Amino acid sequence: MQLQPVGIRGELHIGGKGVARGYLNRREMTAAKFVNDPFSPEPGALLYKTGDVARYPTRRQHRIPGPHGRSGESTRIPRGTW
Repeated sequence: MQLQPVGIRGELHIGGKGVARGYLNRREMTAAKFVNDPFSPEPGALLYKTGDVARYPTRRQHRIPGPHGRSGESTRIPRGTW
């Protein structure tokens, strides 16, 4: 796993203290969607693989998927509002 350069698409992973540790009683699904976080200093930290394709935009804005989630329309969120 590696970080993508600005403007290059890649799979979106979510990490941090608010991320769950897995699916209840679903070991195979947990193993497929929750992976070790190589960028965190916390031991045992996980990243959730969303299945979404995203990119860090070249402008000072972030995009989130539209109402259907996976592709197509997206919503811009100006930096500094999140």
